[in-house]
Amino acid sequence: MKLLFFANVRSAIGRAADEIPLGQPASMDDVWRLLIGKYPAIAAFRDVARLSRNEEFADADTTFGDTDVVAVIPPVSGG
Repeated sequence: MKLLFFANVRSAIGRAADEIPLGQPASMDDVWRLLIGKYPAIAAFRDVARLSRNEEFADADTTFGDTDVVAVIPPVSGG
């Protein structure tokens, strides 16, 4: 699974992208556990950031696989 990190998440973990092999389909909670295990600083974003799967926002029923592109998108503001 290819991972993309944006804005404050990217700053917190120090990288814009990564890859994690899943080996089997994963739930959103599984993906968050993997992310937090590899990048503990990302735990601070768990309750506010959204995950997207292949350029569409994911929900609790989304299943993630090895060929997916997953983005971690924190809330943004602008003016």
